[in-house]
Formats: sequence, structure tokens, C-alpha cells
Amino acid sequence: MVGLVAAGLSLCTALGPASVHAAQEPSPSATAESAARDPAAASPDTASDLSAAQAIYAEGRAQFETFDYRGAIDTWTRAYGLLGDTRHEREIKAVLLYNIAMAHQHAYGQDQDRTHVRQSIALLEKYLDEYKHLYEATDERRQHVAEVETNLAELRGQAGPAPVYARPVAPVVVPAKVRVRALLREDPELSVRYRRGKSLVTGGAVLVAVGGSILITTLQFLPGYREGDVALPAMAAIGGTAVAAGAAMIGTGIPIKKRAVRDARARVAFTPQFGPTRVGFHLRF
Repeated sequence: MVGLVAAGLSLCTALGPASVHAAQEPSPSATAESAARDPAAASPDTASDLSAAQAIYAEGRAQFETFDYRGAIDTWTRAYGLLGDTRHEREIKAVLLYNIAMAHQHAYGQDQDRTHVRQSIALLEKYLDEYKHLYEATDERRQHVAEVETNLAELRGQAGPAPVYARPVAPVVVPAKVRVRALLREDPELSVRYRRGKSLVTGGAVLVAVGGSILITTLQFLPGYREGDVALPAMAAIGGTAVAAGAAMIGTGIPIKKRAVRDARARVAFTPQFGPTRVGFHLRF
């Protein structure tokens, strides 16, 4: 296993369990070297972040040395997130990538969780890419790269098959009309109101149609009406009553139905929902 490195940001010593070559790269200039030892020497924009990262690094080193590798991983990751993209900060971030990879390898030794191996592989690959961009090749650096690549080859042999993850289904917005209809069909309170209004409208329409038909029939017989004939007035009364009752039912049912639809739309407006590509979803209230 390749040894743990520390360079820049006062990370200039190996962290305990390291045993093989440590990638201690000198800073590109005396100014950067000074900044590594003393965050106050860095530019004003980066000095505070370097100082905070240095304190966090020290915390992670203590965790590593006391075998709390998971803690070291989390702590050094926080330090990594504080750094920017200046040349000097990129050097420090590269070292942190290496250190975190080493912590993952030690954590794997504790719990045999292959996730640590795969994570270490990804980190070392990123580290090598950044290392090659930052530094010109020398014999010593080529040797270090070769050692890291050997470590990577060993890790790939231990990683096992890559986990198979379910393909994510791109969410689609469920149309508002579909969600409104679902509410009116399934909601315990809205569905009762909507069905009642719809039933009144439907029943009223039937009565109006029946009563209208009776009235039309009555009008057809009106020329032959004789005084004292009770059938025709009775038919007219029945038809008129049916039409009036039907109109009343429609007049009552339409507002009930409209209010139910309006309330369903209001709920949908306050609960945006997403569902899979098929029309299936769960509405929240």
C-alpha cells in the first residue's frame, strides 16, 4: 500500500502508517513554500481559508493516527472543500486527495467494505491526473507515479464487480388536469362533493329532458283540447314540474361541482408533484 502523503499547508510529514514513498512536492516558489508554513503569508483572499483548512487537516491527522479512519475521511474532505483553484491550493488539494484515498484503504482494512476500495481508486485516479498536470516529470516523480499506479492495480483486483444500480427514471411533471381529476376521484371529501354536484346536474338534466318532452307532447295535442278535459292540463303540469325541478337541481349541482373543482385546483397549485414516466403518483395534502 502506498504511503500516506502530506505536503503544503504544513502537511510536510507522513501520517504514521505510511511506509512507501511519500509524494512530498516542493512548492513552485519560495513564496508558496512560505505560505504553506504560514497561512498569513498567502494572499488575503486565501489566507483565511488556508488557516481554516490547516486546522481541519490537523484534526483529521489526529483521527488517522488514532485509527478513526472514517472520521479522518470526513474531516479531510471538509478541508478539501475550503480550498480554491490557485496553483498553491491545487497542490494542497492533490495531497488531500491522496490522504483521503489512504484513509479509505485503512478503513477497508477495518470493515472490509469494498466501497472504500472503489472510493480509493477514484480518488487516486483523480490525484494522478492532477499530479501530472501540476508537476514536470522527473525521475523521482515518475517513480512516485509508478508506485501509485501499482497501488491502483492492486486495488482494482480487490474492488470486485462494480455494483449495479437501477437506472434512474427521469421524472416528468404530472399534468395539473390529471392531478385534479385524481383528487376529485379519490379524495374522501372532494370526491363526495364532486359526485353530489355531478349527480344533481345529471339528474336535473334528465328531468328537464323528460319534462320538456311531456310539454312538447302536450303542445301537439293543444289544438284538440276541449274544455273539461283533465288529461292535457295534467300532462302540462307534470311536464312543467319536471322541468322546474330539473332546473332547480342543475342550479344547485353546478355550484357544488364548480366549488369542488376549484378546491382541487387550489390544492394542486400548492403541491407540485413529480412522477415516473407512467401516470402514477401520490398526492400530498
